[in-house]
Amino acid sequence: MELDSADRRVWHRKQELVPECPQQWRIDVNDKYQAAVGVVISLASASMILPILFLKDVVRLENRALAHVMNWWTYGGWSCLAVSILSGILYHYCSAKWVKLSWRRSADMFGVSVNDDFVELCLDVTYFVMMVGFVLGLGCMVLFMARFTHLDHSI
Repeated sequence: MELDSADRRVWHRKQELVPECPQQWRIDVNDKYQAAVGVVISLASASMILPILFLKDVVRLENRALAHVMNWWTYGGWSCLAVSILSGILYHYCSAKWVKLSWRRSADMFGVSVNDDFVELCLDVTYFVMMVGFVLGLGCMVLFMARFTHLDHSI
């Protein structure tokens, strides 16, 4: 479809209103990482319910408090998954600062001015902690379920 001269003028005016980001590649890469972080946050949140579903639906533990049969694998897994979720949230916060710096604007974190290197370090650390927390948390949940025996709830 060919644009007539009036449509071309409108299209050119719209292009002039939105300037190109000086470091567009950073924003594009950041979008991909944010999508991955969103998936991990969702999976970590869903994984927190695994021991309860296991005890209620697989073991069919009824008329008994679930806290009596949970062990340190469960609590350790919940702790690791919570750290993973919180790290993912911090990643999103740092990510917003990264985008602001990509537009060559000044950015601060909690009132303290930050530069590119510091924000990149924060992104790396929060992503790493999020992934480690997720893997360890999920591993703890799987170990709880794999090692569970009926003797565990003979209290």
